[in-house]
Amino acid sequence: MSVVTSAIWGGASGLLGVLFYWRRERELDDFGKPCLRFCGPRFGIPLVGVFFLLAGLNNLGDPFYLRHPENFVVMFGFSLFAFVGSVYFVFYRVSVRNGVVERHAWPLSVTRYSLQELESVDEHGDNVSLRFTGGRAYKISPLLSGRSAFIKYVRAQMRG
Repeated sequence: MSVVTSAIWGGASGLLGVLFYWRRERELDDFGKPCLRFCGPRFGIPLVGVFFLLAGLNNLGDPFYLRHPENFVVMFGFSLFAFVGSVYFVFYRVSVRNGVVERHAWPLSVTRYSLQELESVDEHGDNVSLRFTGGRAYKISPLLSGRSAFIKYVRAQMRG
């Protein structure tokens, strides 16, 4: 039985890993322009939360967990942290509007970078950074969906 359980958990872990790196080639904002969004993490993080929630509920009657209730705090804490943290990935969006790169990451404030201040788009493998005057930069995470279309669009806007 333990071999089967190990195989199931190994497969589930692999699937979750693939899900975190899943991204679409193109993302569009409300105006039909290319944007950046987290695609895989916004589904993967809540699944982690569900796992820890179910693990905690499954062990409610276990004598070991009743003797050591701090284990429940850890499991339910991870679950709560995953659900609250997934809000960031669901609402995260980077778009270009009226010559400004806007990063929306609710509950955080909106960050704006003017395209007139864009000095360069640096690419080193999977790492891409938009460099602005004054030392400001925005690093485009490899986990973001729609990267290539967004970078192509920003470069076209930069040229005029």
